[in-house]
Amino acid sequence: MVFRNMHLFFSSLYVMVMGWVWLTPVEALTDTKDIWFFWCFFAIFGVSRWLSFIPWVPAVGTGLGVVVLIYGYYFSTWDVFSTAWLKAWAEELAANWLLLLWTRDWLNMSPMARTSAFLLLLWMFCAVLWHYVYRKGNVFWFIFLSAVYLSVFDTFTPYDGILAIIVTVAAGLLFLLWVRASQLAQQVPSRARRQWLAGGLALVLLATSVAYAAPKPGPTWPDPVPWLVHGGAGTNEAVILRKVGYGADDAHLGGAIVEDNRVVLRVRTTALAYWRGESKDVYTGKGWLNSADARRDERLLAVGENVPDDYPRLFDPSAIEVLPVRQHVQWTGESALGGRQRFPLFHQGMVTAVTEADAGMLAVGRDARGMFALHHPVTEAHIEAVLPVIDEEMLRKTPQQYPEDIRLRYLQLPSIPERVRQLAETLTADADNPYDKAKAVEAYLQSEEFTYDTRNVTVPEQDKDFVDQFLFESKRGYCDYFSTAMVVLLRAAGIPARWVKGFTTGELVQKTGSAAGEAWADGEQPYYEGTVQSRHAHSWVEVYFAGVGWLPFEPTKGFSMPRVTVASGNAAPTDDDAAMSSEEPEEGPAAVDTPLMQEGDWASWLSPLNQLHQGRGGAGWLLALAAVSVLLAMVGWVGRDALWFRWHLSRWRRKTVTAEVFVQAYRRLLKALERRQPRQPAETVREYVERIGLAPLLAEPTRLYEALRYGQAVFSEQARWDVQLAALYDVYRVTRALRAFGRRKRLFPEH
Repeated sequence: MVFRNMHLFFSSLYVMVMGWVWLTPVEALTDTKDIWFFWCFFAIFGVSRWLSFIPWVPAVGTGLGVVVLIYGYYFSTWDVFSTAWLKAWAEELAANWLLLLWTRDWLNMSPMARTSAFLLLLWMFCAVLWHYVYRKGNVFWFIFLSAVYLSVFDTFTPYDGILAIIVTVAAGLLFLLWVRASQLAQQVPSRARRQWLAGGLALVLLATSVAYAAPKPGPTWPDPVPWLVHGGAGTNEAVILRKVGYGADDAHLGGAIVEDNRVVLRVRTTALAYWRGESKDVYTGKGWLNSADARRDERLLAVGENVPDDYPRLFDPSAIEVLPVRQHVQWTGESALGGRQRFPLFHQGMVTAVTEADAGMLAVGRDARGMFALHHPVTEAHIEAVLPVIDEEMLRKTPQQYPEDIRLRYLQLPSIPERVRQLAETLTADADNPYDKAKAVEAYLQSEEFTYDTRNVTVPEQDKDFVDQFLFESKRGYCDYFSTAMVVLLRAAGIPARWVKGFTTGELVQKTGSAAGEAWADGEQPYYEGTVQSRHAHSWVEVYFAGVGWLPFEPTKGFSMPRVTVASGNAAPTDDDAAMSSEEPEEGPAAVDTPLMQEGDWASWLSPLNQLHQGRGGAGWLLALAAVSVLLAMVGWVGRDALWFRWHLSRWRRKTVTAEVFVQAYRRLLKALERRQPRQPAETVREYVERIGLAPLLAEPTRLYEALRYGQAVFSEQARWDVQLAALYDVYRVTRALRAFGRRKRLFPEH
């Protein structure tokens, strides 16, 4: 009994550890937020199996745990004793899983439905793993497959799987060591068993430690990724790490990017301006986060309501001249934007009202960091906003005294190298006001000192600061590098600034008159219509001016932000600006200035599948049919013996059961038994049946089988072989039902 309980504990612990290992590539290669949520599921599964001495606990405990996780994450503000949240959950699952079934469009499922589906998938994997870990005590193949899984990601993606592979091998060897010690419980004295276990444990730990700490030579062969990506052609370029579109996780910036021309926005607007998503305020030395209390002061805004004067605003319209702008935005990109339950509403300037939208309420972020939809993205909206008219002379007169909360939040910096602070002081030394200081930093970053580059860029090592490496070593990069550097330099100079991400103007065409029967301008006033693609994703800077608010700056070399000035009185860019708004670098292919969402070039190998998915043609159904066929074949192979018995015992097949069929059935039963309890080479059938304890059930079938096998008797054609076949099938079902009990009995005898 003691060994059985310990085996339950170690099996549960092993499943939880391997759950962490499985999720490490998911956390590193996708923008999945709150990965702890899935770790909690593995903990729930493991604990419920540890308590499996109560038969109903594993299934019921895991199911209730999933419900509690979903409620705590998505419905924590709902009344737990109300069925309303259960009904809402069920309706969302039904709607989204129907979408998945008919369109196979995983990306456009809601986050809640996708999370629920992923939990179900993890549950299935855990159940299979538990069968081999606890029931059979054999995890060798699982160790091998897990190591291959991690090695493939480590080789062909940015994921570093060294630690995960070490944990996989070490945990697997330790578990196999425990299983072997448990099997020796009946064969050797307890003292010898403890000595054997201690020696094995020391050997595993020593081998793991040496493997981890020993010096490792560099690779003998060149990196295979460029060769595979370029179809066997040689290449001297570094491996491309693709950054696709607008994402939510900006904690680790950097890496090369490639072009992505998917349309994410269809827009109509009366002015040219960047499409703002959200801002972030905490610089970590590697990327950007939002303050832990960023949602504390969020304010709700009803669609159709003007933004009240006391709500957070980008700037004060009474302190600066503004230009009204109308926008119609249709979001066609992925629905997994934003963090937990927050989806940015892309807009130009400062929103004054959302007149129409497929949402009831919106959240206005603290310090106007963004405007967000709750639970679901807004796919279509009519927005009224204002753009700031930049008056440089007025901005030069603003003081450099700021409110306490602005200084605490937007002058924050980690421990950055001293040379970054010295550079900030040098650049702003000749300016006597915040505006000229900001323009000095902006001009420096757009100077010949730096190069715009999307491919030959580096990711700083663990002990290096992202901005320091860009400013003093590589001096190459794209928008994330330039915008982050400007924010850090301004903060080091004592000027509040923050990092903003969204999209550039996109590919817009100027029109006049009305659009789709809707008057967008008076008389012949122009408006703009077109698309924004994923490659237009961009990041820039907002600087805080006392008494005015947050105003945008563009530090990225080769880009010019369309803006309204007192001199021009309009938002149209110059000819040079228009060329820059398409995000073309100075040399090479089109820029894909994108803040987030890392993928490796290995993803490009899946382009045929992506095209298949987007085409939604007959080939897609063939692929789905092939997947279902493979699944059915696997299920059929596992249950092949049961299917064979059922087929021959079916109503229309019973009369065809002969002595030959009975012999085939007996041999099938023997093979099924021998897969779990091997038969000794010199052991007869009767001796084997007696040894495994099935002699009472198989006495008559065994006698008949021996008589048929060795020709000891002649049977009448009227013999009821179907009855004997049914008896064999009953034994087969009983042994399958009791195999777990039999396994535990052999491993953990009561003593």
